[in-house]
Amino acid sequence: MAEPPNKGLGVRGWELGREELLRLCGNKSLRLESDDVPSSRLAVKPSSSYIKGESMEFRKLIEETRNSKEYKDFMDSNPEAYLVHVFFMTNSSPQIGFYSKKSKKVSTFEINTLNTSIVFHEEQPFQETEHDIKELELSKITIDFNKALEIANNIKDEFYKKEMVNRQVVILQHLNIGQIFNITFITQTFKTLNIKINAETEEVISHELANLIGL
Repeated sequence: MAEPPNKGLGVRGWELGREELLRLCGNKSLRLESDDVPSSRLAVKPSSSYIKGESMEFRKLIEETRNSKEYKDFMDSNPEAYLVHVFFMTNSSPQIGFYSKKSKKVSTFEINTLNTSIVFHEEQPFQETEHDIKELELSKITIDFNKALEIANNIKDEFYKKEMVNRQVVILQHLNIGQIFNITFITQTFKTLNIKINAETEEVISHELANLIGL
């Protein structure tokens, strides 16, 4: 059962801040922030792919990434790097992120689902942090993005029925609270509905509606 809404979007780990969500609404670049890694960034370039259909098959996208020349070249130089997130946003290309404990960097592979091309982004080094980003353990994940979105939409319909969703942001990641689907719905009235779902048990950990503007 879902916990009562908590104030603010943040728990320790990758999160979407108000500034980033405002940029997202303007179809500009999106920056993801973390309490553990405050200087981290993900550049999201608009594309014609949507959060539906084949683009939601995250295991297939991870496999395609790992079979690419870009990934193999990256691993030759960063053999210690491991998978830390899968990112989807409405009208944007999905991204697969890998973290290196040695360099303290997150490197992302942006996948164009129309022509299966992959663009590599190497991020700037994080500021000094106390903890490393947790690795995704795919063998323990029991649901896919579509099921997570189905659960999130059921929460929206039950508790926030009047809200009309304009954009969806979905991040599969491993936080201190476990492996989760971190889902943010951006509404037509510039509110954010954040829903965290356990990727192993399907439990709704929390849900919260907050104003995006005027806070």
